[in-house]
Amino acid sequence: IGCRAVHKSPNGYNFECVLPQNNTVTKNERLFPSTILKPNYANNVLNSSPVNETQQIHVYSDSEVKAIRKASQLAANILNRIESIISVDTTGEEIDDYVYKRCLEYNCYPSPFNYSGFPKCVTVSVNNVCVHGIPDSRKLKEGDIVTVDVTVFYNGYHGDTAKTFTVGKVDKDATHLINTAKICLTEAIAVCRQGTRFSEIGETIERIAKQNGLNVIPSICGHGIGKNFHESPQIVHFDCRGDLTCDDMQHEMQENMVFTIEPVITDGQVDVEVLSDGWTVVTQDGSRTAQFEHTVCVKREKSVILSI
Repeated sequence: IGCRAVHKSPNGYNFECVLPQNNTVTKNERLFPSTILKPNYANNVLNSSPVNETQQIHVYSDSEVKAIRKASQLAANILNRIESIISVDTTGEEIDDYVYKRCLEYNCYPSPFNYSGFPKCVTVSVNNVCVHGIPDSRKLKEGDIVTVDVTVFYNGYHGDTAKTFTVGKVDKDATHLINTAKICLTEAIAVCRQGTRFSEIGETIERIAKQNGLNVIPSICGHGIGKNFHESPQIVHFDCRGDLTCDDMQHEMQENMVFTIEPVITDGQVDVEVLSDGWTVVTQDGSRTAQFEHTVCVKREKSVILSI
């Protein structure tokens, strides 16, 4: 997605909207030593969906939670280190290379790589790209906001985290968008404890977004995680009261359930589309988005963030 067009934020600040023309994505060969345990989809040459995803909501043992925490901490370490290379003229492919090398360093596998055929080790989503941006040769520019989503597989378990970074100096609308997205995640995590309805996550997120004059993208959800990259439950990030399709969100959380919370907040409309690559999700109106994500474990009195 190498082409751009000038777009305006709600208060008239210019930014460049990423367009789908002139796609320059290549699938790099990524070799992993035998010492790195790989998920069962890693060598799937058919690019089909993984066979081990499950509809069952897992309640993990304490030892399993410890293993998920380790994977999540490795993902967090990589994400934190990425900040050092986020700058003008950095490319998505350079971020992807960096993640690959850090995974080799930490003896873990980048979960996105070859997941249903995904061609890279990490997702890099710039400006109007909501999620699942494929790292390419396009250079970051002053004023961009870029979400990097890191997931790793370590010793049989996945850990997942994401953050929106700024490239150089950004405008006030971008700062407000990023700060609100961060608050939405923090407050949503705070409501999670044993006995809480899953729907309270989305109620909290949408309330905060609306209070700040912003919207939450309803079609992008969190998910259970652990032995599988994606498990039940699907975590809805909007207020789904009265929505008959969200019956699962009325279930109560149990201790040692593990899932991600990852709301995508926008200062425009909530309609999105998937580009022809089958992965990249963009806002239809070209508005920017911001996202923060943690892997969370439910406990009796509160939740515990595993990805720190």
